[in-house]
Amino acid sequence: MQFKIKLLYTLIGLSFSLLSSNYALNSGSGYILTPNANLQKEGNIALNISNYEPLNRIALIASPFDWMEASIFYTDVNVHKYAPNLDQSYKDKGFNIKFLLKEQGNFPSLAIGFDDIAGTSIFKGEYLVSTMKYESFEYSLGYGFGYYGTRGNIKNIFRNGERDKWNQSTGGQINFNDMFNGKTSLFGAFKKTFQKIELDLTVEYDGSMHNTAIDQIPGFARYLPKSRYNFAINKKLNNFNFSLSKIKGRTIAYQLTYQRNIKDSKKTEYSSQNLSKNKSYTEILNKLANNNIYLQKANFTKDKKTLDIEIVQNAYFNQESLLKNISKDLRGDDDLEITYRVRNGALELYEAKSATHNNKLELKPFKDAEYEFLPNIPYPISSYNFDTRVVSHVGSPSGFFFGGIEGILNFTSILNDNTELKSLIKAPIYNNFSSLDYDPNKTEIPQVRTDIQFYLKNQRIVIEELKLNKFLNLKNNHYAFFSIGHLEQMFSGIHTEYLYRPFESLFSLGFEISAVKKRDYDQKILSFNKFKTLTGHFNFYLMEPKNRILAHFSYGKYLARDYGYTLDISRRFQNGSSIGFFFSQTNLSPEQFGEGSFDKGVYFKFPLNLFNNTSSNSFHKFLYRPVTRDGAAKLQVSENLYELTLNSQAVDHLISRNY
Repeated sequence: MQFKIKLLYTLIGLSFSLLSSNYALNSGSGYILTPNANLQKEGNIALNISNYEPLNRIALIASPFDWMEASIFYTDVNVHKYAPNLDQSYKDKGFNIKFLLKEQGNFPSLAIGFDDIAGTSIFKGEYLVSTMKYESFEYSLGYGFGYYGTRGNIKNIFRNGERDKWNQSTGGQINFNDMFNGKTSLFGAFKKTFQKIELDLTVEYDGSMHNTAIDQIPGFARYLPKSRYNFAINKKLNNFNFSLSKIKGRTIAYQLTYQRNIKDSKKTEYSSQNLSKNKSYTEILNKLANNNIYLQKANFTKDKKTLDIEIVQNAYFNQESLLKNISKDLRGDDDLEITYRVRNGALELYEAKSATHNNKLELKPFKDAEYEFLPNIPYPISSYNFDTRVVSHVGSPSGFFFGGIEGILNFTSILNDNTELKSLIKAPIYNNFSSLDYDPNKTEIPQVRTDIQFYLKNQRIVIEELKLNKFLNLKNNHYAFFSIGHLEQMFSGIHTEYLYRPFESLFSLGFEISAVKKRDYDQKILSFNKFKTLTGHFNFYLMEPKNRILAHFSYGKYLARDYGYTLDISRRFQNGSSIGFFFSQTNLSPEQFGEGSFDKGVYFKFPLNLFNNTSSNSFHKFLYRPVTRDGAAKLQVSENLYELTLNSQAVDHLISRNY
């Protein structure tokens, strides 16, 4: 054993090269069944699907920083029932996190990881792992605890004691007493990369016996390892990775991974415009419109040395870069001072002055001004678009995955400068929701989300949203928003939000309050059930600009009439994308809340042009919850004042600068 350890460290001590990383079958960056210290670049997200008997696993993996990786997973345990009276197999949900302690240099990179945090302990484990790459070879050596240490091939040098047994009722609770306790094992791997054909060959020494819960799940005994070595071949094809493995000396495993970096989206290109020497208001209006920038008001001084304009646009994320490009066109060879006042629809955002040819911008809070040119806006202005979207329901007792595709029609009619009528109509194209039928283990609190299956099973064309929205500027960066109608697929009513965003500050604060009634499962326009409630929260936002971390803390009353708080932490990137996680704690006990003990999840927000060549400043948000419960459930209103007033604070411009 000592000879093997010395040999591994001799190989690891070789010189430096750039790292590349695959994902292991059991979710995070690694090899086959063991992790490594190679973390992906910040902004990277991945979907990892694997099968290795008796487990099927699907995981979402995100890297908010170069030094941090987090994943959330579902595992289908084929040899254990979800409940004694159900034929469906057990679904285990968990969360993994890894931190890079040291980058590779003259010595190996080093990482520490925690698997199955707040889970049921089937796959709970901790590890330290070092990785080194030399040309096309990569070596790794790790020290595992818990799930990674069950072979017990080396003494635990940190703690003495036994780990707790698996308990299905402990899901959602963090057991700090177990960490770095119990048996420990060494594990390691060797990988050879053939760069021209983008192919990897891997051999791995596995330190786990994969028997953590064998007392409670006897079916695991049929799949105990016959060998300590695993072998794999990996083929990369663009953003995809295909893997075929022989594991435990007894079974074939396969894996498909898709990964993408959400901060690498296409920038909308500004097309330079040639304006005449004696430019008119109408010419300016038309030239700006060529770049999807819409002039609202304008004013030249008599000597045409100063120009004030008010604009709206939704095609460009980097505001400063856009205004500098516009200034070059408007100024030409003249010494023209330009003041911009920028809105997002009705909401006033900021003021920027471009004084000279050096094209520097001076940012200020939005202030009203007098204008000579007020173009006639022919209200109502109506628009619509057709699209498709994927809907899913993962990990229910009825089956591992339910999903489908539905067509959607978005319609918006702007009635005046601060009022709009908005609707979203959806029609099922294909899904398997008809087989979705399970007992959600309802607790004593009102059922506000756990009956989602009945809304999903509705095969009619339905109006998901139909509402009248009104936006108000209350001056000096105070904003208000009112909405009435069908606010989302499950609730209708009246929603009000207020927000204060001081221009020179890092914080914002406000509140939201809603009086809602629950819609019937058929989602007809005038079809409701008896449940109604008043829900509301106080909101506090704090932006840390150096690392672009946004913290959102809210406290109040949720839909199920429970009280508590939600903390949402996200890392924001210069193109507007973000990776975040959230959790909630309310006055409900774990028994009242049900499976999972408390609400938590992760989400990704990315530009719509990430996957196509369209010019858009619009974003899509994908949210992933391990389990849907009624506790800590908020109203899901598609409009949010903090997002709508982006760029109304100086810190917002700092984050997007240089993109």
